[in-house]
Parts: sequence; C-alpha cells; structure tokens
Amino acid sequence: MTRRVAALFALLAFAAAWLIGVARGQSPLTRLENAGLALAAAFVAGLAIGVALEKIVLARLSESVRERPKEGTDRDGEATFEAAPAAARAEDAAPAAARAAEPAEAVR
Repeated sequence: MTRRVAALFALLAFAAAWLIGVARGQSPLTRLENAGLALAAAFVAGLAIGVALEKIVLARLSESVRERPKEGTDRDGEATFEAAPAAARAEDAAPAAARAAEPAEAVR
C-alpha cells in the first residue's frame, strides 16, 4: 500500500509540474527537469504518507478484531442467554441426588 500511495503522489506531481511548465511556456528540457524533481519529491512524501496510513489502518484493524465479541456474548462480553434459571437448576439437582442415594440405602 505504501508504494502505491507514493507512486500515485509522484505521478500526480509529475503531471501537474508538466502542465504548469506548458502553461508557462517553458522549454521541453526545463519542463522535464522540473517534473522530474516534482516526481522525486512527491515520491518521498508519498512514502511517508503511505507508511502513516498503513500504521493507522493496521491499528484500526487490530482494534476491531480485539473488540469483536465471541459467539453467544454481547458487546460487553457477557452471555446473551442463561442456560437455566438458578431455581430450575436446584430443582433438577435435588431429584438426581435423591436417586443416587437410593441404591446405597437399599444395599444395607
């Protein structure tokens, strides 16, 4: 991405310098020199801007991945549903414990 941004800036600077040279009536050699200088300067500036943009994009991307909630949770990371109310779980546990205790008493 960095090189693309730099190349785009350089191309636009070259074209702008060339057109300004034509509008001012400069000789082709002078236009080429000025456009070449503009190309080089804009390429360096484009590299710096491209690096900054890449860091910003990568930081935002990693931030959005970190913030993505897991399945079954809401944005705060809390469960979106409860498996069973506490009272229902206690009722289910009591008969199971009673059934488990019956065979032990029958053996005596």
